[in-house]
Amino acid sequence: MKILVASHSYIVDLNCEKLRTLAQLEPNIEVTVVVPRRWRPGGVQNRIIETQPREEGSFRVVPVSNFSEN
Repeated sequence: MKILVASHSYIVDLNCEKLRTLAQLEPNIEVTVVVPRRWRPGGVQNRIIETQPREEGSFRVVPVSNFSEN
């Protein structure tokens, strides 16, 4: 089974834990997460978050260019 998730929330590595766990449940499960390459969270967090591509077994994070700041 292939699962594709697109969300700015998963730009933070800690937020990916449940998706990593899902990818490890069975050998035929592949999870790909599409996140913005750069994100400005706003509020009290005033720094821009940037991410890099990651691949850990059947779990992948794919950053894509985005036009929105948030």
